Amino acid sequence: MTDVPLRFPEVPLLWTVPGVYSPAERAAFAARIEAGEPEQATNNTIRLTYAER
Repeated sequence: MTDVPLRFPEVPLLWTVPGVYSPAERAAFAARIEAGEPEQATNNTIRLTYAER
């Protein structure tokens, strides 16, 4: 796998908010996601602006 730099490395890609869901609710969400057999995205290209080229 090729390392691709993040466009905005100072901004997290995932945020968390404590206390919104119970542990049981989080487990149910995770089970639902896994049951859907998710796959990795196939098109994750970075478009450079003219100034970045």
